[in-house]
Amino acid sequence: MKKLLFLTITIGLFYGVSCFASGGYKLTNIFNNNIDTFTGDSPRTTSGYFAGTNNKYYVIVEASSVSAEFDTAEKRTGNKTLMFSNTDITGKGSVFTGGNSLHSIRVKSNNYYSFSLYAKTNNVALNSVFLTIIEYSTIGGSSILSSSSNKISGTNDWTLLSKTLITSSKTNYLYLYFKNNVAGNISDAWFDINSMTITSPLKSKVLNRY
Repeated sequence: MKKLLFLTITIGLFYGVSCFASGGYKLTNIFNNNIDTFTGDSPRTTSGYFAGTNNKYYVIVEASSVSAEFDTAEKRTGNKTLMFSNTDITGKGSVFTGGNSLHSIRVKSNNYYSFSLYAKTNNVALNSVFLTIIEYSTIGGSSILSSSSNKISGTNDWTLLSKTLITSSKTNYLYLYFKNNVAGNISDAWFDINSMTITSPLKSKVLNRY
């Protein structure tokens, strides 16, 4: 059986490729997901980019009374996690990245990609916390397809969120959304951005969705 080679992508801008022992390639700085370097630690309660992230992480307030920040108290790897809280029972929203040319996630069309990261929750509503991947042909254009990971409810220790998809024939870019977007509970969700990985076989079966 022919062995598949794998790309391990540490998600953003592409700066280099290096071989690694398992027989594949490691793409470095594709996303630069080390949030420990960010200085914008103050909570954000309105829609807009976090300060200190060079327009990388954007808060979306879908209903009032939310708060998002890089938290140093609750962490799994590194020194910070992305924390998104619904601060009253009406609150819901998300944080996304990839929505500009500086931090877009460039991918190939008709290709497999697998996404994973860990999340922790406190009193979140049913199916409120998950990762969503949205496909685009052009940055800032209309979305093509949307896919979501498994969803978390209630209170949980660090839990793996994962999703495998095949990009469409028109897809060139991905945006990632870290969501706590079901109203009903005062709740907190932490996303271990430092653990975020994307993998893709170098040789994958081409499937055309169109």
